[in-house]
Amino acid sequence: MAQQPRALDPEASPRARFGATLRELRQVTGMSLARLAAEVPLHPDTLAKYEKAERWPARSIVEILDRVLHARGVLLMNWQNADHGPAARTGRTDHATCGPDWKRRAILPAAAAALAGPSVARLLDAVVGVGRRSDDSTPPPTLGELERRVAAAKTRYQACQYDEALADLPTLLQSLAAATQADAPEDAARAHALAADTYHVTASILLKLGDQATALLAADRSSRHATASEDPVASGASARIMTHALASNGHSTPAMHLAQQAVIDLDAATRLATPDAVAVYGALALRGAVAAARSGVKESAEGLLEQAARAATRLGQEGNTRWTGFGPANVGLHRVNIALTFGDVGNAIRFARLVRQDRLLLAERKVSLFLDVAQAYTLWGRHDAALTALRTASRIAPQEVRSRPTVHRLVLDLCAHAPTSVRTRATEFASAAGIST
Repeated sequence: MAQQPRALDPEASPRARFGATLRELRQVTGMSLARLAAEVPLHPDTLAKYEKAERWPARSIVEILDRVLHARGVLLMNWQNADHGPAARTGRTDHATCGPDWKRRAILPAAAAALAGPSVARLLDAVVGVGRRSDDSTPPPTLGELERRVAAAKTRYQACQYDEALADLPTLLQSLAAATQADAPEDAARAHALAADTYHVTASILLKLGDQATALLAADRSSRHATASEDPVASGASARIMTHALASNGHSTPAMHLAQQAVIDLDAATRLATPDAVAVYGALALRGAVAAARSGVKESAEGLLEQAARAATRLGQEGNTRWTGFGPANVGLHRVNIALTFGDVGNAIRFARLVRQDRLLLAERKVSLFLDVAQAYTLWGRHDAALTALRTASRIAPQEVRSRPTVHRLVLDLCAHAPTSVRTRATEFASAAGIST
């Protein structure tokens, strides 16, 4: 039987939840107790006692752990919640206080807060395990209803309708956690697969909002639920978001290695005998290629791109099989991104001109293409063309453009360095799009 994913016990003390979060962050980032202790610095035994809630760290230590683990305030948030919780049996307590809005201000960038602050805060609560339990008197949804809600969340995400997706995700995660405890093994496996998909979309949204640390936790939960589902295609799909989250947290080389091994495992388990397996294999290879590019390993990036191209040819068409949006045009837009990552602006623009935009089925993918084009033109000094690309992206999906930290940086760059005529129009665009300059 596959290992069940760990979940934070809602009845556990706040301090125990802090320890569990610290342990999960450390394990997700691939750090041993000894390595983390050396960087803090602390004795490994002391860290182990923090994880077991046997000792309590000072705030200054938590802040260092947050930085070392790229946690962007997640640990400090948990520490603060614990500080307001029941007194610990051992260890010191720092009675620093924060206002009621501290949690959202501490870990959300301005782009996320501008999108849907309360909804995002509720989602963060659900992911890090500090949210309230659902009302046990409410009849649990059926698996069929949960499938419809997961599909709706995925559809909204791919349409860049993040406000709508965020509204249901916290309660959906709670409902799925209960569903995975079903007595019938087939029902439990089905619920685990749905939970893997839901944590996948959760991590994807958090990455777009710039909250990489919580996204990494969500990606790890997706992987654990996929393993429990005993579906190799689900595991491959979760490896894709895990690769993305690792790379976004500054762990591009481990992300590349994860993707390389995951495509091997998926091929071995399925022989790519179904369209689902082929699509997930190709999408996973593309995500690995991006991680390889961020690591500066050009040979691996090109090799993974070629694997994806072969999978796209084998699939034979554009599609959204297993929510991948994978096909030949998807491979093309990743060529743009990878060329841009290597600083090859000329090829990035050339590859972009080769992409059949009419074959990109998902709004999210179309926007990604135009944002990469905007970055390439900005680097090239073609500020007017960069602004045109941003405007096009905004027409396709205004929520996507408003929420992405990358867009905020591009607009600020245009407002600071473009010719006067472009600066004026960039400022007007930012105001109309709801982007602070």
